[in-house]
Amino acid sequence: MKNILFNRHAALSLGLVVIHQSLIALSAFFLTQLITAYQTGEPFSASLFWYLFCMITPFLPGCLSLVQMQKWSNHVHQHFIEMVRKKCFARPGIYTDINLRNSIESVISRNSFPILSGFIAFIQGSLTFLLNSGLSLIVIGIILPNELIFGYLLSVIISIVSNVFLHKPIARETKKVEETFSDYGSGLAKIWSNAILGNVQNFDSWSNRVTQAGNRYYEQSLKQTSLQQTGNLLLGVFTLLPTAYLVYSTLVSGTLDPAVAAAIIVNLTRVFHILNSLGTLIYQLLDWSSVKASYQFLFDIVRDLENDGHIADAPVRSIKLNGAEISGYAAVAKQLTEVNCGRFTLRGENGSGKSTLLLYLKKHFANDAFYLPASMNELVWNAETGPLSTGQRMLTALQEITTYPNIKYFLLDEWDANLDKENKVKIHEILDELSKKAVVLEVRH
Repeated sequence: MKNILFNRHAALSLGLVVIHQSLIALSAFFLTQLITAYQTGEPFSASLFWYLFCMITPFLPGCLSLVQMQKWSNHVHQHFIEMVRKKCFARPGIYTDINLRNSIESVISRNSFPILSGFIAFIQGSLTFLLNSGLSLIVIGIILPNELIFGYLLSVIISIVSNVFLHKPIARETKKVEETFSDYGSGLAKIWSNAILGNVQNFDSWSNRVTQAGNRYYEQSLKQTSLQQTGNLLLGVFTLLPTAYLVYSTLVSGTLDPAVAAAIIVNLTRVFHILNSLGTLIYQLLDWSSVKASYQFLFDIVRDLENDGHIADAPVRSIKLNGAEISGYAAVAKQLTEVNCGRFTLRGENGSGKSTLLLYLKKHFANDAFYLPASMNELVWNAETGPLSTGQRMLTALQEITTYPNIKYFLLDEWDANLDKENKVKIHEILDELSKKAVVLEVRH
């Protein structure tokens, strides 16, 4: 995970955040110097200049840091997609794992960018609030009484204790949100066939399932948000009350030097801005459990791809290869290895293991084999097949496949399903010609 998360854009983005927050913190210091010099009649032009400089210039590094953060997000997402592509390639053992397929399709097409960019924004935001609070605290500690520092530290301690008790429940609820959202998204993705065709039965079944999945997601997301905001409310109270009490008691005591009291009053807005930043910072720590759970969810799913899955090594019912009964898939692999070319036909009942045999052979022969599944609508080709009929699409695909010089085994799963007679004849001719230089194994009705 670390290998794809940190890069030069990350360093630039975070470095600009440091510059941005340092200038903002210094503005309070120079403002206090300006007020003191003005009240005592001393020269104040230098303090005024640096105060204005620190108020104006932060916009530049602030804006640039956001640009770099977008580059950072794009770079990380690009590497994540590349990682998933590599992990997915040549895993025929998990081809029939529908749940994993739905999860991977949901992650790579819909969830990955918002989760990764949100995680990166969280890192940048946390650093922003950490520096805002820390640097401002140093400045306030220099120019204001120690009592305010004590109140700030007390707020920090109480907030951290609260965070310890809340972060695990929030992480647990967030993981459930991601899981229910993945299920919901997978169901919604099936809208095209179930709605466009107008089959009432399919539409009603699909609608009921996505409604149930949606209700689970909405209920879980509301539960997680309610828990988070309860924690946020408690943190807001814990953050503001100690310092507010100390500010009030210090100012009304009447024991302060007028200049010090004036400095406190002038910086009250700044003090409470710092406290709000503290509240946001502690809330960021509380939210860390939620953000990390979402981030981890991505990689947990991708990690499932490392399991090659299991492909059966024998049919469950009778399968015949060119009319001869087969007992095990290894024997078929051996038989095909011993020939240089030829056309072989698999026949058997539905569910007997014909498609499983093709997957077994694809895994066995690896890059020497080309596997064409029965449902090839989602396969991408060099030629544009979208507007073509089923027969024309199959014909175009086979014509392209035959141009691959290094393929020794062509594994075709029910290529003749739903084809008209004319296209069947054309494809037969192509396969006959192909079988003169390679092995063609086809599942037929």
